[in-house]
Formats: sequence, C-alpha cells, structure tokens
Amino acid sequence: GNTTRYEGFSVRGPKQLLGRLFCAALLQLSGCHPAPSVPGPNPSSSESSDARGESSTTWESLYMQGVKIGHGWTRTSVETDDGQTLRHIHSRVVLRLKRFDDETEQAMDIESRETMTGDVQAVTMATSSNGQGVRCEGHREGEHLVLSAQSPDAPAMRTNVQGVRGFFAIEQSLQQHPMVAGEKREFRALLPLFSQVVVAEVRMEAGTTELTELIDRQQELTPIDVVMRFGPSDATQQIEQRMWTDGDGQLLKIDISALDQTSYRVTENEAMRSASQAFDLGMRTTIAVPMPYDNIHGEDRAGYAIRMTDHNPAEVFFDGPLQRVTERSEHEAIVEVTAADLAQEMSVEDREQPTEADRRPNRFIESTDAAIVAEAQRVAPGETDLAKVAYAMEAYVHGAIEQKNYADAFATAKQVAQSRSGDCTEHAVFLAALCRAREIPARVVLGLVYVRDYHGFAGHMWNEVWIGDRWLPLDATLGRPGGGIGVGHLKLAAADLDDSNIGASFLSILPVLKGTEIEVISE
Repeated sequence: GNTTRYEGFSVRGPKQLLGRLFCAALLQLSGCHPAPSVPGPNPSSSESSDARGESSTTWESLYMQGVKIGHGWTRTSVETDDGQTLRHIHSRVVLRLKRFDDETEQAMDIESRETMTGDVQAVTMATSSNGQGVRCEGHREGEHLVLSAQSPDAPAMRTNVQGVRGFFAIEQSLQQHPMVAGEKREFRALLPLFSQVVVAEVRMEAGTTELTELIDRQQELTPIDVVMRFGPSDATQQIEQRMWTDGDGQLLKIDISALDQTSYRVTENEAMRSASQAFDLGMRTTIAVPMPYDNIHGEDRAGYAIRMTDHNPAEVFFDGPLQRVTERSEHEAIVEVTAADLAQEMSVEDREQPTEADRRPNRFIESTDAAIVAEAQRVAPGETDLAKVAYAMEAYVHGAIEQKNYADAFATAKQVAQSRSGDCTEHAVFLAALCRAREIPARVVLGLVYVRDYHGFAGHMWNEVWIGDRWLPLDATLGRPGGGIGVGHLKLAAADLDDSNIGASFLSILPVLKGTEIEVISE
C-alpha cells in the first residue's frame, strides 16, 4: 500500500480533505447550473427536445486548470401530479479525478419539482462516491421546504421559501429575460449546499458583449457576474461566478475562479468524451513549503508567514489560544502556532464554551448509536480525567481504522464503526462520536497539515474536544505518540457537523485553494 509520512509518523494511504471538499464543492456548485426552464424554440446541438417541446436535455463538460474532469447533464420535463402541472428538473454531475495513486468517481444528483410559475414543491439531493452516498429529500409544507436525511439522528430542517426561487432560478431568469450590458438583478434563490438547502441572496450584473473562448469556437457572448451570499449576518459566505450567455439567454460557459473550474455547454458526444489525462487533485492542491524542522509535529512552537493573492489571511485562518493570527497587510499575516500545554492555565477570555450541537448526535456523528456507545465505554473505562480519556480515544481510533484509502466517501461514524476504513474525515467523525458518547463535547476542525512526503501543506480534518476548561486538539489520523498535535497543523474553522451549518463550515477551506503561499519564519 501507499505510505505517507506526517513528519516522522506514518499513515497508510491518507485521503486529502482539501481534495474531497474540492470535489464536494465542485459537485454542489456545478450541479445546479445549465437547467432550462423551458426548451428554446430552436434547440442547439447540445440540447434535445421532444415533439411537444415538453422535455429537453443539455450537456456540459467540466474542466479544471484546462484538464477535463467530468461531465454533466440536465433534463427538464413537464409532468402532472394530483392534477397539478409541474416542471421536473434533474441535473447530474459526474467527476473522475485522481488523488495521488488512487482514482475516484464522484457524482451528485439534484432534482426539483416546481410549479410552472417557479414555486418549489419537492427536491432531492444525492451524492455518491464509489458505492457510498448521502441522500436528502424535501417537500413543501405551506411556506416551508422540509428537508429530511436518511438518518434517525438528523432532524428535519425547515426552510422558509416564501418568495424564494428554486435551484435553477439563475438559468430561468436569463432564459425568460436575457440580460443586456449594465443591467442588474437581485432575487433570493435556493442553493444546494452539501447536505442542506440554504437561501441565497443572488446579485447579477451584465457586462458588455465580448468575444468568448468556448471549447471548439469563439463566440460573442454577454458576460454576467454572479454573487451568491448566504448564512447568518455574523458569518456570511459568498460564492462568485462569471457566466456567459448568448442572445437567447442560454448559458454557454460558467467559470468559478475560486475552484479553477470552468464548464461549457457541449454536445452529448463531447460531454462523454474521455479525458486524455487524469487530473491529479491531490498533487495540484498541495501547498509546497520548504520545512526547516526535522519533525514539525514534535515541536512546541512555530511561526508562519502566509500570503494570499485574493484573500486576507487574517480573515481566513482561525485566531485562538493555540493559533495567534496577526495581520501584516491586506494579503499577508503572521500565524504563530503553539502546542497544547495542559499545565498552563487557560485565560477566561480564551475559554470558548461548547454548544449543544457539540454534544448531541447528528447524521454524521451518531453518538447515541448503541454500537458506538458500547465501543466508547470500552475505552479507558472508569477514567474520570477528561484529557486522559480524550487521548485514549484518539489512540483507539488510530488503531481501530485499519484500512486507509482515498476512495471512500465522507462516511458517517456509524459506517466507519462497521467498515473500519477511511482516512482523515472518517477518523474525525468516529473520534467525535466516541467522545460525545462519553459526554465529552467534540467537534471537527478543517484546515491544513504538513505532510513530509508531499513537501507541503495538504487539506486535513482533525478534532477538538472540550476537557472542562479548554478545547484540546487531537488527530487520530496522525496517531502521535503521547497524543495530540504539535505545530504542523493550521486551523481554518471548527464544525459540529450539524446539518444547519455544515455547508458554510466546509466552504471555509475554499479560499486557500488558489494563490496561497506559506513560509516558515521561526525555528
């Protein structure tokens, strides 16, 4: 098997979280695009329509950094349900990527049933990867869309959709009324985000028609900048895209710069054409860093100068008691990382209290599952020192997950308990579940870890558990002797993995995907 070294500690076959979240974000953001509200009167070669004009299919090719990574299709039809005429839109995106030595295929399906005026009546979202997947279904109840996951630990989510358009509102708006240079539009629309549905504020602004590069030709198209904002006022997230439409409002090209991803409207044959080379997401998303330390994960303190071309690192990287962030300029910050020292008293202002969501089960962390509860009780039985229990849990998970691989989907803790396979995300959800089962608040952390074999920082997920006066970082993937982590981790965000905020938490990793430089500044 493949062996990767986290600075002196070997982990067989790690899966790169940055790559996985990258895939998930690609699927989420790509899966709700070229969907015609009604077929055009003269379908292009990339669109087919039946004789009555009640159904159509469009095809797309997806590229990353100029390399073909997948395809998508969207089918629109009209159906009748209990005497009500509904428009059924089904969009599917399939990605085939390489992550270091392993190849994986990931897919996402989004379905929406709407009235002919655009009111959403039912939705389905499903993601799959190599045989494992997650599925959510939603239906309309009055002013709300009620979304349920296939898990007893995931309560139904209710989203007020009064006055809110559906997943495909952008496309429908453009086709019904093509935009012209200088025109602006604003409306609210549903956005499928990982396992949840959020309401996004959509802002669109059209530019002057320009000669645009497509796969097989150049064409005069109208560029449209689209910004989607969502989330609470104190933690608003934003997704930016540029789209190009023809005179009929048909979307022919979409660019998501943060992901280095471009999709093109194409024929079915072009969409299904195999790529000439596999896109190695693992290697292309690792941030190369010269490392002066022999073992950064065994050090107690380190400093990093982080520069970002498109973001302020002081706003991207987490600032807390073990990771102090100082802004040097709009695009540079100093990050000082300190290893946990339980002998040092934690100041009151640094004691960020756990929330109820850090304690309760959810559909990724099934901490009340009977098998998980029983397994948790077998680790350090009778021990009352929470730190000792936490370290014992970390060591237990490191040994319990025997098969390490890149190909697994984002499995739940219950699935990990059964399969004993996975990598950083599986280690993290399993450890969180075991700790919560012992009534120790636990959450996952999204960020970067230094990997010696790759000579740089790669995306990663680890844990923090509450031991009464502080959050203690743990990394069961690393399995460091003595427990915990050193200073080779850079934290971006923490997440309880509750369905109400999981999407926004995962998006916190997107800013580091492009234009990030990391330099070690202290030894």
